[in-house]
Amino acid sequence: MTVGVAVDAQDHIWIVHRTNTYEPMEIYATAKPPAAECCFPAPPVLEFDEEGNLIGHWGGPGAGYDWPNSNHGITVDYKGNVWIGGNSRGPDPHGYHDNMVLKFTQSGKFLMQIGHPNKSQGSNDTENLKGPREIVRRQGFR
Repeated sequence: MTVGVAVDAQDHIWIVHRTNTYEPMEIYATAKPPAAECCFPAPPVLEFDEEGNLIGHWGGPGAGYDWPNSNHGITVDYKGNVWIGGNSRGPDPHGYHDNMVLKFTQSGKFLMQIGHPNKSQGSNDTENLKGPREIVRRQGFR
């Protein structure tokens, strides 16, 4: 399930997709025991060149940051940094679990997290977001 597409300054296509929405036959190789030699799920972030060749892939939970339960939206900023948002709803009193955005290098090195899961205090919260689905880079905005 592709939930975000972006294009960087080199005309590379960036896709973020949800890895928890596969049909069972799409991930037979991950079954215990494996049901087939094929197939493994791709990481959530995929980078393609102009010809459509996969040239990079990374993402998912890792040390030092909270990966969204429901990643949604990807943007590559003017410096080449990759931003990921989320929109899962959860036990948060304001209805959202994913109250953060994440910033990475193009190779997937974690740089920064703004906000925290289940911490939003609503629209006046200065420390957490509320279900950020998309991060938009405005033309000419730096």
